[in-house]
Amino acid sequence: EARVHASYLILPVFVLDGHSITQDVASMPGVQRVTLDRLLPIAEECVRLGIPVLALFPVLEPSLKSEDGREALNAKGLVPTIARELKKRFPELGLMTDVALDPYTTHGQDGVLDPDPKERGYIVNDETVEQIADAAVEAARAGAAIVHLHARDPVDGHPTQDPKLFREFAADIASRCDVVINFTTGGAATMTIEERLQPSLLLKPEVASLNMGSMNFGLFPMLRRFKTFKYDWERPYIEGSHERIFKNTFSDIEYILTSCADNGTRFEIECYDIGH
Repeated sequence: EARVHASYLILPVFVLDGHSITQDVASMPGVQRVTLDRLLPIAEECVRLGIPVLALFPVLEPSLKSEDGREALNAKGLVPTIARELKKRFPELGLMTDVALDPYTTHGQDGVLDPDPKERGYIVNDETVEQIADAAVEAARAGAAIVHLHARDPVDGHPTQDPKLFREFAADIASRCDVVINFTTGGAATMTIEERLQPSLLLKPEVASLNMGSMNFGLFPMLRRFKTFKYDWERPYIEGSHERIFKNTFSDIEYILTSCADNGTRFEIECYDIGH
C-alpha cells in the first residue's frame, strides 16, 4: 500500500520582485506568482503542515535580463534574497532552486551566446558551464539545500541529456559546496526514456527528478508571440508539441526506478496533474 504524507511533498512557487503582488498564471489555473511578503504566509503554512521543501522559480523583470544572464550570479538578486529571508524566518524549511540561465537571458536560451558576430547565436560551452555552477553555488550560500540541473547543447541550445555536460558543472558545484545535486530525467518530450535517464544512470546523483505520468506539454501557443527563430530545431519543436505527448508510462517509471536501484539515487517525484 502506498501512502502520501505531507512530509513527502515539495511545493513549487513562482516568485517575483516587488511588494504586495499576486499574479495569476493564465496557463495554470490556481497557480500564482507572488512577491516575498505574499510568500511568507505560504512558507509558514508549509511549516505548519509539515511540507519540508519549497522549490523557487524566479520570474524576472525584463530590465534585469541580459544577453549573458549575469543577473543569475547576483548575490543580492531575487532568488538569493528570497532564500536568505525564508531561511532566517523558517530555518527548518528546506529550499530547492531550479538552476538555469533562461529566466535571466533576453534571448531565452539556457546559456551564454558567443559574442563573435561570425558565431552569433551559438552557445559558449565553457562560460555557460561556469555560470551555471556559479549560480548553483550562490544559491547554496543563500540557503538552498537542493539545486535542480538541466543541460543544453553547446552548439544550438537544444535540450540534451549528454552525461558529459552534466558531469562538467556537477563536478564544479560539488568541489565548492555540499548542496544536494538533483538531475532531471525529464530531458525533452522528443527523447527516448533511455536517453533521458543517461546522466542519472551513469553519474549517480544524490537526487533525480521523476515524472509520474504522461501529459500534453503544449509549447505551441508561443508561436503567437515569436515569429522568428535562431535555430532550425526551434520552430518544428514548438509546432510539434501540438500533437506530441510527453510519455511517462508505468513502464517508463519502472524502468527509471529499477535502472537506478543500485545507484543510491533518491527521486524527486513530479506530479503535474491530479491523475499523477
